[in-house]
Amino acid sequence: MKYKKHITIGLILLIIFSGVFLNKTKVNRKIAKDLEIQIPYTLDFYYVDSHGGFFGDGIALGRAELNDKDIEKLLKDPKDHWIKTPIPNELNTILFGSNSYNSDLATRLSINNIENGYWIYIDRFGNKKEYLKEEEIDIYTGNYSIGLLNLDGKKFYYIKFDS
Repeated sequence: MKYKKHITIGLILLIIFSGVFLNKTKVNRKIAKDLEIQIPYTLDFYYVDSHGGFFGDGIALGRAELNDKDIEKLLKDPKDHWIKTPIPNELNTILFGSNSYNSDLATRLSINNIENGYWIYIDRFGNKKEYLKEEEIDIYTGNYSIGLLNLDGKKFYYIKFDS
């Protein structure tokens, strides 16, 4: 009888800790799948997501602190998705806005100018994903995903926009 009580308490604790761990890594898997890169499961994200409703429109924003091993893992595979900074004007406009284009994405994620880093831009128009280079980015695209690595500040940023 005594052992039954200990086993029951142990199982309850195991379920609670499993739920917490799986919920934490759920965000990491979601971002990894969207950007098609490897995200370390140990990254702890600040993450907000306003997607919902009938059409699923919304914005997902993520930010994580990195260490050197995390940066290695993020850049390891697939290398061809990441583009070395400088960030192109079109992407800067999407993040920071301009006189004719309103955007507060950089403010909401506390992004400063990234001089030493990498970026990914994915146009998700229709049911396809297309990795775009700077000359191909259209600031008026309705569905896109962005990954940013700030090597000096050791931060990773993620944006998923659907309109």
